[in-house]
Amino acid sequence: IKLYSKAIALEPAVGAFYSNRAAAWLRVGATDECISDSRKAIELAPDHVKSHVRLCKALCAKGDILGAHRHIEGVAGRMADNEEIQEQHAKHVTLQMAYQEGNSASAEGDMNRALQCYEALAQETGASVFQLLVARSLVAMGSCDRAISITLRLIKSNDSNADAYAVRGEALLFNGDMDQSVKHLREALRLDPDHTEAQKSFKRAKVVSESFTKAKEAVMQRQFEEAVGLFTKAIDIGGIPPKSALMTNLQAERANGYLRLGEHAKCLVDCEAALAGRDDCKEAWVCRAAALIATGRNEEALQEMTDLQQMFEHDTLVKHWKDKAQFELRRLKRPDYYTILGCSTVATEGEVKMAYKARAMEWHPDKHASGGDSGVSKEEAEQRFKLIGEALEVLGDTQKRKLYDEGYDKE
Repeated sequence: IKLYSKAIALEPAVGAFYSNRAAAWLRVGATDECISDSRKAIELAPDHVKSHVRLCKALCAKGDILGAHRHIEGVAGRMADNEEIQEQHAKHVTLQMAYQEGNSASAEGDMNRALQCYEALAQETGASVFQLLVARSLVAMGSCDRAISITLRLIKSNDSNADAYAVRGEALLFNGDMDQSVKHLREALRLDPDHTEAQKSFKRAKVVSESFTKAKEAVMQRQFEEAVGLFTKAIDIGGIPPKSALMTNLQAERANGYLRLGEHAKCLVDCEAALAGRDDCKEAWVCRAAALIATGRNEEALQEMTDLQQMFEHDTLVKHWKDKAQFELRRLKRPDYYTILGCSTVATEGEVKMAYKARAMEWHPDKHASGGDSGVSKEEAEQRFKLIGEALEVLGDTQKRKLYDEGYDKE
């Protein structure tokens, strides 16, 4: 750059010197200087192809896809026989189409298509503008980890980039890191107090952070109705991607509040929403299992916890709820000894024995040897008589009866 500057000082009318210095500026990332030198080179030598190519590259590197397209289109019409110019024109037509398609897709909410367009532009131009658009698309989709990585690189290359701080702050919020989100958004506003995106995101982050903190405190104090209201306030603030870690966490937390309030249907709705966003959300799976058990869907809960244990092999909480579902399933399948004997669950030991004698006489197999008027076969009577004996064995023993009342079966 220094040598070309000396050459220009000696021969200021030579366009090639400006064009070569423009190439050097572009190599060191000085796009504004490259644009200035390229324009000067074109002024001195309008048909110098490399000057046009370098100008377009610099414009693209600044994110000015439309400006680059306008320039090369004008040149292509004038230099119709130049193969390199025509190739550049075709290339910039493609870039412009990708830019317009990305903007259109973003406006329509098709962030996956927008992401593909912006990624192609970022890869081709290396412009921070398009890298930010990639990050914004990822954030809108709830894929915040990569957006956080991209914005960190941009901030390291330019720590005055308010846009990068704003996008990173929003990505951190949606990833559940509320404190760091507020910190980055505050820095974006320090760099640019009128930054509309940062202002909106900052207000959202403050409301979500305060509501979440108060909701967790309410849970600790067993004020579950208040906690549900605060989680709902955070969820309903708007703008939080359904598949983000923040949304799935809020839904799982509110589901737990509904579970504690006994509102199992609402609990299951929130669990399903959380799992639709992130299918490895352990808290939502566990909360769902508890709600399923509470509503008698023990087999479903057992199957889900068995599957989840393969993902969280050594997790004690998952194991607990799997065992709980298995226990409840066995409890419901065991014989109802109180009904078999025909006595109350609060019957005394003497009342249990009296009930046993009455039922034993009623169902003694000898009374049903020939079927008789009862219509009960001897085999049925023997099976019933055996259950009556089991009932006395369990309910007539204080320790066994205690375990039975707690839900354990005979085994």
